[in-house]
Amino acid sequence: MLKRILILGLVVATALVFGFWRWGSAPVCTATAPSQAVAAGYTVLKYCDTLFSNGEVDLTNTLRPGFLLYPTTFGVTLPASDITNDGAGLTITTGPDFSGASLSSAIIDTAAHKWSGNVVSGGFYIETDMQFDPSTCRAASYSVSWPAFFLYHPGGLFFTGYPAPGFVYTELDVMEWFNPDIGCLGVRGAAHNWPGDGSRYNCSNSNGQSSFVPDANWHTYALLLIPSTKNSGTGVIQWYYDNVLKISVTYSSDAAPNPSTGCTSGAFITADTQPFAWLLNAATGISVRYRNLHIWQHP
Repeated sequence: MLKRILILGLVVATALVFGFWRWGSAPVCTATAPSQAVAAGYTVLKYCDTLFSNGEVDLTNTLRPGFLLYPTTFGVTLPASDITNDGAGLTITTGPDFSGASLSSAIIDTAAHKWSGNVVSGGFYIETDMQFDPSTCRAASYSVSWPAFFLYHPGGLFFTGYPAPGFVYTELDVMEWFNPDIGCLGVRGAAHNWPGDGSRYNCSNSNGQSSFVPDANWHTYALLLIPSTKNSGTGVIQWYYDNVLKISVTYSSDAAPNPSTGCTSGAFITADTQPFAWLLNAATGISVRYRNLHIWQHP
């Protein structure tokens, strides 16, 4: 369910379920659930944002509620000059220095060590449209282009860099493109199991599957999550590109994910219950446009 949650340290202090998807006045936004969302029972549009206005972005980093996207993550702040909008989509254009800065649905107040904002949990279908030019790939050293639309535990966003230490959580990359590990090879989906000891993820599932190169037009990237608790003990994660299934992974509490790609028993089980903030990223030396961010869940 979508929640507005306040965390002090990494402990949940309050959790308020709300049906309206933002704090302020909402623009008119409608969307039809794709067939794969409907098949999973996700027929209710719980979050809808056209991304046609930067009025929804906390451009001056006030850390105040009332916005849908916030610029501080992983100890860095995305400059307001990097965020533009032509009324038909939000654009992130980043400079030559890799920072990993993103726009996040969660407010990160590092001084008070708390987060609040919009998150999703308990199973969902999430999608957004993205547009970027694959020919602008840069993969030399850390001077990389790294467009990404991903889901992350908001409690981990306090820490400079990642992973966050101290607790186990799952990261779901709806899409990521050219990074230092895979070079300029194509778009991939990924699920990462972070072990909680401050080390790199102890397994990364699906990164080696179904890489493909898009063109410079708008395309829709989506992820379907069915928790194991709602599917007879077997969780399902699926990645879609323009409504075509590209990757599918299953997981459970007592077995390795399938395919495992090195993951051990119980990997990704935290995805059943943890909150996910959504992040829009560009990374370095590239312009990425976003529009039409939607989330469907059970009634």
